[in-house]
Parts: sequence; structure tokens; C-alpha cells
Amino acid sequence: MAASSSKAESQPRLFHSVNQYLLPCDDEEGERLQLQHQVIKRLYEGRLVLAPIDLTQPLFILDCGTGAGVWLLDVARAAHPSSVLHGIDISPRLFPLASRPGNVSLAVTSVTALPAAWTGRFDLVHQRLLYLALQRTQWEAAIAGIFRVLRPGGWVQLGEAGRWRAGPAAERLSGLIGRLLASHGLAWDVDVLPRLLEEAGFVDITIEERDTPMAGEEGRDARVNLMNVFRSMKTPFMQTEGLVGQGPGPRSSTSGSVRSEAELDALFDAAEKEYEVTKNSSAMFYMIYARKPEN
Repeated sequence: MAASSSKAESQPRLFHSVNQYLLPCDDEEGERLQLQHQVIKRLYEGRLVLAPIDLTQPLFILDCGTGAGVWLLDVARAAHPSSVLHGIDISPRLFPLASRPGNVSLAVTSVTALPAAWTGRFDLVHQRLLYLALQRTQWEAAIAGIFRVLRPGGWVQLGEAGRWRAGPAAERLSGLIGRLLASHGLAWDVDVLPRLLEEAGFVDITIEERDTPMAGEEGRDARVNLMNVFRSMKTPFMQTEGLVGQGPGPRSSTSGSVRSEAELDALFDAAEKEYEVTKNSSAMFYMIYARKPEN
């Protein structure tokens, strides 16, 4: 774990050209996405699709923000061989071009600008962990676009992270991340998603939440993944005015800034240790799925 953290801190990271997106798009991020997929898959008992859809039937499936295509390729293995699967992302940097089967296609497209030709095409649209990518108005546009490209009776499935708990270092880091997201106009509020779905016209809205263990050996993978997310945002932290280097004065445990890069690194380390040793430390995760009405 220490080697992974050191690598994340010492090597320059490659980021998207879209300034508001806070995570990198390099090979290291591709590896993290693989681990993240396994963590979430275990949380939901191996179920890739929670919406009541029969994967044994030929389906049209869209994965928005596909990244390295980890979920998409896993679903392709479980789906009917005649199913057609599309993955989209704002960058092709992580696309699994060498490993995808013939019924999987990939395209550079934003979920906020889904093609008109896709209207009414898909049986299932999946989107996961875009809270570090979409601003509030973009969430509304994304959900409206997803509603449009679903066929009547089709399903959307959204997966998003909630808050985490451990101790004072984790609380302070949470405050810093909240300020970072706010400075980029990002909306980190899972609670608003059901309302946005309802306003877009979806029905049968269902939420399945999981409390992700973070402590000890049981929580190792989830802990490593979460801390790698935090550490991979170090460049945006350093570049955002008001978060790092606000003078020599004292900082409280809930302060919204740190004095230096070294203090930020120390906060990452302290939060990681809290997650490891604090009994019942955890992070929330939510799967939300909903249906487009038949009429």
C-alpha cells in the first residue's frame, strides 16, 4: 500500500483537458478503476445490474463515463451474445481498445450531449461515480438526456459515493474536498439524485445503499481505492486558490485549508491511518435505479 501511495504522490499525473474534472486519465487511474470495480461489485453481492432487467435477452446497453470500460466489459461477459453495448467518455485515453469483444463499441461523447440518433434506443443506461465530473446543471442535462435515449420501459442505473466517517483527520479532509468541489462548481449531493430522476419523468425509483467497511484487512481494498482517489486529486488541490498555502497561522482540525504540500500529504496519511485502525470506519455507496414509463 505504501508503494502505491508513494507512486501516486511522486509522479506527475495526466489529467483531462476539461478543467472541472478532478481525476487523472493515466494508466495508474486505469488500475485504480479496476480495483474500484471489484470493491463495488463485492458490495452488491456480485450484481452488476440491480435494475430488474433480464440479461439473458438481447439488449442495447449504454455506459456513460465508461473510463477503462471495466463495468462495460464485465456486463458484456454476462449479457446475451447478441446484445449491443456502447461505452462513452469525454476522453479515449483509458478505452480498452485491445480487449473489447465485437459487440462493444466506444466513443468520445459526453453524457450531457447524447446524440439525437440514440433517442429511444437503449434498454439500460449505466453511469457511475461522476460526482467529480458534473456540475449541478450538467446533472440535470445528463439525466434528461438519459431519459431521452432510453426506450419506453427502459432503466437507468446510477452509482455514487456518499460521505465517509473515521475521525478528525478524515473529517478535515472531507471539508477540504468539499471546498475543492465547490470551487469547481461540482455538486456532491447524492440525496438530490432521486428528485432529479423524478423531475425528468422516471418512475419506480429505488435506492440500494451500502456501508463500505474501511478498517483492517476487510476494508483494505476499499481504503486503498478511496485514498488513491484523494491523492490523485493532489494537483487540483495545489492549483485551487485558497486551499493550500494560506500563511503561517494555526489550523484547526476542521480548517478549510492547509499551509503546504507537506501538510496536505500528512493529512492524507493521517486520514488513511484513521480508516485502517478506527473500528466501524466506513464510506457510503448508493445504487439508484429507475424506469422510464411505457407511455
